[in-house]
Amino acid sequence: MLGAPGFILGLGLGVTVRRWSSLALVGGVAAVAFWRTAQHFGSGSGDNDPGVIVVVALVANLVTLLLGMLAGKLATRFSPGD
Repeated sequence: MLGAPGFILGLGLGVTVRRWSSLALVGGVAAVAFWRTAQHFGSGSGDNDPGVIVVVALVANLVTLLLGMLAGKLATRFSPGD
């Protein structure tokens, strides 16, 4: 449930974007944004620190965003209309 928004957004991007390079650019920007946020919040003291929870949510959404983009792109590649 935690990564559902990332997967839905990634699926939409994967279906609408035509080029693999565009998807790679979106994935790269998402990875850099995650990395910067993890650096900012990653220095928390405990497991219940809000920063740790934010980083876990970002990791889940980043991974599912990338998987959703891949799934959407592959779904349009093998569609019977092509």
